[in-house]
Amino acid sequence: IEYKQSGPATAIYNELGAYILYNPAVIDQISNLGRYLILEHERAHHRLGHTLFTKMHRELDMKFPRFYESEKEKDADCEAGYSLKEDISYFGIVTSADIKNAMTEIYYALGGDQDSFLPTSLLYRIDVVNSCYQGKIYSRPKPVEGVLEVFEQREKGLMIKPLKRCLLYT
Repeated sequence: IEYKQSGPATAIYNELGAYILYNPAVIDQISNLGRYLILEHERAHHRLGHTLFTKMHRELDMKFPRFYESEKEKDADCEAGYSLKEDISYFGIVTSADIKNAMTEIYYALGGDQDSFLPTSLLYRIDVVNSCYQGKIYSRPKPVEGVLEVFEQREKGLMIKPLKRCLLYT
């Protein structure tokens, strides 16, 4: 399992490149629209520099700004909405209800309680994807500022301490 991996998928960046790891137990339970939103959310983490930024900060043992985790998730959800809007030929016109249903499927596939109200955090994410799909409220996210500065710090850091490595023994 990669550092902080959870949910239906995770985007990682390591020495070999950029990857998206899926949880097939979740992916197999959801619709194509749900799968698309997961893929675009994770691709957004790569396109926006989140995975590289996170990798560099981990290797240099640097602290993240407090707002970083929630902002990167909001931006990845928003980018998924914009991508859906651009890829209209695949799904046709998608309604707010379609987005809500797809996101709710993901929530239930992850073990969410079907007998209670949807959590506020999920409703917020649904609203972000839908608002960006509609082109309202949120502007299109931009790559993380400072990724290149972090890369330069990594280069300096490599000269004074080794990279962290994890060895698995079987």
